[in-house]
Amino acid sequence: MSHYLTKAFIVNYLVSRLTEEFKGKEAKEDEARRRALECVRTEHQPGSANVRYDIYVKDKDANSDCGSLSNLVVEVETLYGTGTALHKVLDTIESRVKAGVSRLWVVVPNPQAVIYLPQLLRLERYVRELFKGKEIGFYTLDVKGGAPVRLVEVARRLLDEWRKLKGEPTGGAEEGVTPPQ
Repeated sequence: MSHYLTKAFIVNYLVSRLTEEFKGKEAKEDEARRRALECVRTEHQPGSANVRYDIYVKDKDANSDCGSLSNLVVEVETLYGTGTALHKVLDTIESRVKAGVSRLWVVVPNPQAVIYLPQLLRLERYVRELFKGKEIGFYTLDVKGGAPVRLVEVARRLLDEWRKLKGEPTGGAEEGVTPPQ
């Protein structure tokens, strides 16, 4: 259930963000939403590849322009029933890169993201080094804000709260850790 709900949350975010982007390019509300819905696909299997993407934002082509999110692949990883959870995430990332993906978001539901936060942050750093030139980011959900949030930002917020509890000064958040609005 959390896999489906997380996918629905991300699809809603992507469609909303693209709708706003298209409205900024002079499209009317209905036209902008229709175009955004045409751009976002779920359970997409590219060509003859032996993979299926949880969520895919179409690439720009002669017939459509899917804006700043073009060619984005999103994989939702619940970390349930997968044996060694982090190996499953690494296997997923490797298979997507081998299939030609250059922009990838790995989205982990909030409870699992917090439980595995240190390991996921190390894995993100590892795959970004391993696959230089690829845009790979690990996210969870900002349910209140209605958008994904980078795991590194979640770690910073948790550290700030911990420091507040200890009476220590808090640090600032790194720029560029959440998707541009």
